[in-house]
Amino acid sequence: MSHFPSFCVDNFYKNPDSVREYALSLEFNNIGKCQGRRTNNLEEINPEFHHNFCRKLLSFFYDLEKNQVKYDIKSYFHINYKTENERFNDLTEDSVILAHKYKEYRCQYEAGGPSAGTPVHLDDNSFASGVVYLNPLEELHAGSAIYRVVEKTEPVYNTNDRYREHVKMTANFKQIYNRLVVFDGQAYHGRTGDNTQSERLTHVFFINGLWANTPTPLNRFKV
Repeated sequence: MSHFPSFCVDNFYKNPDSVREYALSLEFNNIGKCQGRRTNNLEEINPEFHHNFCRKLLSFFYDLEKNQVKYDIKSYFHINYKTENERFNDLTEDSVILAHKYKEYRCQYEAGGPSAGTPVHLDDNSFASGVVYLNPLEELHAGSAIYRVVEKTEPVYNTNDRYREHVKMTANFKQIYNRLVVFDGQAYHGRTGDNTQSERLTHVFFINGLWANTPTPLNRFKV
């Protein structure tokens, strides 16, 4: 079930230069085979900054003066150094399986689909996810795209084959400085390309838990 629409908002932070400077002052840790590096959860590093961000984010969906909303949101600053990009230019089966480590299928891609960036994937156990772009130099090819399943194949019985889902791009959000992009947890998504002019710095977030005295946005819309 989908809970949130996919959308973007420009000029998210009031002082994006200060946020960028703060992000770059933090320590980024290697997160294994996944692309790039992240800080620790910002709730641990700077609770005030983290919860101000969460409330600003949730204000797009709820009137926080009238609605009681509790949340479990993880957020991190994430960096892809330009020198590290070449390792991830090809979508390999291993990287796709890694992106689906909690799922029993792997994606395949239509002709003309993404040739670089992150494998198309779902974020595990997330109501919604998203990103704020923190690169002043705009690289419009290196944004985020949303996909939908156009074909699903069943696994062959008693083999190691898995479900295969073919996807098609339905939305492409360009990487623009201080742009917030949000997508539902059931929305396939992926990065569309590598930055070539500078490192790719973002603020990524995952809404893992949400409790409110009013339905989620798409459920309110359906009612």
